[in-house]
Amino acid sequence: METLVKLKSKRRYFYSILFYSILFYSILLCLGACTKEGNEYVALESRNYFVREGVLHIRGGYYFTLLDSLARLDDASFKRWEQMNGFVSLRTVQDSLEKLAGEACSEAEFYEILSNHAEFIVVRDSMIQGVITEPFYRLICNRDKIFAINGKFYRVNEHEVEATAAESYTEALSRFASKQIEFAFPYRVREVRSSSGCPNEIFAERTNADNDRRVQLRVKVYVHLNQYNTCHYVYKQVVLFAIDALRKSWIGNTWYHYETDISYEGLAVQLDERYKGNWFQCYTPGGCYALCNNYVYGRTIEVNIPNATIYDDSNGYHEILQYVGDSIQNTPISTVPLRAAKGRAWTRGTSHDYYAKICCGYECPWP
Repeated sequence: METLVKLKSKRRYFYSILFYSILFYSILLCLGACTKEGNEYVALESRNYFVREGVLHIRGGYYFTLLDSLARLDDASFKRWEQMNGFVSLRTVQDSLEKLAGEACSEAEFYEILSNHAEFIVVRDSMIQGVITEPFYRLICNRDKIFAINGKFYRVNEHEVEATAAESYTEALSRFASKQIEFAFPYRVREVRSSSGCPNEIFAERTNADNDRRVQLRVKVYVHLNQYNTCHYVYKQVVLFAIDALRKSWIGNTWYHYETDISYEGLAVQLDERYKGNWFQCYTPGGCYALCNNYVYGRTIEVNIPNATIYDDSNGYHEILQYVGDSIQNTPISTVPLRAAKGRAWTRGTSHDYYAKICCGYECPWP
């Protein structure tokens, strides 16, 4: 009998230890989960960019790095990045509406779509395209054409970027609507054209034998400008290759982008790379006396893009962007003329026999 009592006592002691152990570890797991969740939230807020209320917020020093990273993503990767961050870019909005208009079933539907979405799409030179065509801003703006840097909100229109300070997105929208703008600046920097070499932008297109598919190729060198406040301007060179796959709409003589295979080869440019020079005191374009960069022309470099065939599922508008040289602070710079440019592109719709080609300053390898 005494042995049985001792056995029951030991069993009760064992179950008590087991119960409190489970309770203790449950509390630890809970605390660990809460801490992990808190750390993830802190990490989201403290990293170089985050999305809040549908707006992409970027830390100032990371601006050009993020743009360069996003520009190098293929279309599928960019869509995954959007989904992962809960963000819908202006590029996605404009591309989907352009496709919707191009595939309209009647003339009335076509013009209704254009009228209802005039803030996003427009017909230019018989092409349905987005109102905002600057590649970088298409990547980082939301559907309201707004992004944020260091808490300041920026809105992009066809000609310039407006900035306002606000505590929330709702307040920013209100301030933009009431024209309470802190400052504005044009994002298309003056381009230099030279009698020697090639123009800054070269365009070529080719239509297939049935006159219902078209491919366009553009090569451009320009300066991307960003302004953080009236005393801080940053300029940087950009090389852009753009390939457009176009289908003819049965409504009128308009063309729209469509999803298809896009091929390109031999894409290359030669240009003088700009380097940051010494610091000096100067007046910025906004009239502030601040630190500025001298800049110097470096060696002539060649930018080559590997040959590829891709399926473009973002509405047949494929852009390849690459920054060149240093960021220049506060000293206005203009585009260096191209010394040479070449490349050709075609689509599955036009076939390999109908390609758009550019040859300037190079010996052309294609007939």
